[in-house]
Amino acid sequence: MLVASQSADLTVRNLKRVDDLWASGQAHSMADSAFGAASGYIKQNCADAGCDYLGEYAIEEDVIYGDYEITGLSAENVSAGDGYFYVPIPGRGDAAGRYEYDDDYVCDPEVPGDIDDECNWNKIYFGDSVTVPLYISGDDEFTGNELYIRVRTPLCDDDDWDCENDRKVIACKDEAKTATDTLNGCDLEDDKVILFWQIRGDREDGTDYVEAREYIIGFPVEKRDDNNDAGEDSEIYTTLINNSLSHDYSGWDFGYNENYVVVNIYDKANPDGGDKTILEILTDDDPMLYPTLVLAYIETIRNNDGAIPYLEYQVVSDVQISNDRSFITARGFVKSKGDSYFWIEEGWFSQYTSSIINFAFQN
Repeated sequence: MLVASQSADLTVRNLKRVDDLWASGQAHSMADSAFGAASGYIKQNCADAGCDYLGEYAIEEDVIYGDYEITGLSAENVSAGDGYFYVPIPGRGDAAGRYEYDDDYVCDPEVPGDIDDECNWNKIYFGDSVTVPLYISGDDEFTGNELYIRVRTPLCDDDDWDCENDRKVIACKDEAKTATDTLNGCDLEDDKVILFWQIRGDREDGTDYVEAREYIIGFPVEKRDDNNDAGEDSEIYTTLINNSLSHDYSGWDFGYNENYVVVNIYDKANPDGGDKTILEILTDDDPMLYPTLVLAYIETIRNNDGAIPYLEYQVVSDVQISNDRSFITARGFVKSKGDSYFWIEEGWFSQYTSSIINFAFQN
């Protein structure tokens, strides 16, 4: 009888293990399916602009099922509480976790920290381009009054000597050990264009783009002068980035009073020229429909100690716009013989792929 009892217990345990393995595998499969359903929803319903959405996927309701959450819109920084919306979504930036930061640094969208925390910025490498629709799914216009592109270099290493605000200063020339005695020390021929930006959309008058980089009204940002009206272009160049590392707008009663700003909506703009600003072109009587910001990294850079492999960017607005990618959280659930099993998958999906070469040819 003892042997029979032990054999029965072993059989029960083995059957339970088989059931656990099956249910766990089924939960994993449901999470995969839910993630795929989320990607499909984005492609079908949010292909041109971001959306936030909750969805479900079920084989047998409340028994074998899954759900998913899509987060594809810019968001306020709940820690800062400043009323602005940010790209990347605060707490979801990918600038953290590299060699110059603590490897154990954890980003939390629920507690994203200061706006300049590493978790609130994205990195962009040479050859990359970033696309940010300035509207949300179901709409077709930018409805705000403020828009800013912020760019900064990586944090300095311990042995860097050319730093500003703890950030690397970009050298004016490619040669190693080129002195950068001042932040605005580049001669015009050495003042390389690092980033290119443009806002594209549709207008009734036929103009379908905005590009500008002139003096920022009310802000003490120097304008580059090459006798060719270079103030009306879409260049983000070396000294503009270097200067933005240390600008302090806290004493200005004007818009977004933070450093790292390289473009804002009050810059004068082409193609209209004259006194029109980007804001006026986006929102006047002939507003731009489906406006989309593209930021492209077109030139390698270095400081005096070596190459700078990437820059960090942030887009700020006073209204909600799309994020540059959609985040997906998918969960699979299985209920079997009184027990519950679940599996979670997280990732992101970018519907805004853009070739820097194709983009250049289109313009």
